Amino acid sequence: MDELAFYRNYDEVFLAVERCLASDLITPALILIFTAIDSVGWLASSDPVPPVAKRFEAFVDKWMLKNYPLPSTAKELYLARCGLLHNLIPSSGPFDKTGVRELVLLSGSKRQATAEIKLKGDGQSEGFVAVHVGEILASFRNGFGAFMDSLEINPEQKKLFDQRVGRHYHHLDDLT
Repeated sequence: MDELAFYRNYDEVFLAVERCLASDLITPALILIFTAIDSVGWLASSDPVPPVAKRFEAFVDKWMLKNYPLPSTAKELYLARCGLLHNLIPSSGPFDKTGVRELVLLSGSKRQATAEIKLKGDGQSEGFVAVHVGEILASFRNGFGAFMDSLEINPEQKKLFDQRVGRHYHHLDDLT
């Protein structure tokens, strides 16, 4: 598969996420975002067979949070991803004693500050962090762009990218 088909795939993913958000389909939007982070994390990893958590968190830390910070950590996003993709629940994993907070995902006009005030009022702010799905998408878009730009100045990463991009999903019409 050539890079043009690769970019078309991600254009479709971003378009699908935007359509989901416009229709208030938050769960499918998050599933697409988290899956895309997984995919690009695999492309960005120097490890040939990295554990999913390692590549996801590494991509989030290096490419997303560094360029477009979120109130959550890479670990918190990963646990939210696991809960959502595997069980359609908001999180999966250890909280409380580990310092990892459960994500409260916001959408539409809901704001982080308002959610945090509500959580504090309910006495739950300690174990939770509010993050807007639009902010996760913006951070991912920014991180995706930064990673793709980095390929121009990093020949080793570009070589790995070229090897892996050929294995990416492609439409049958891409084969002609």
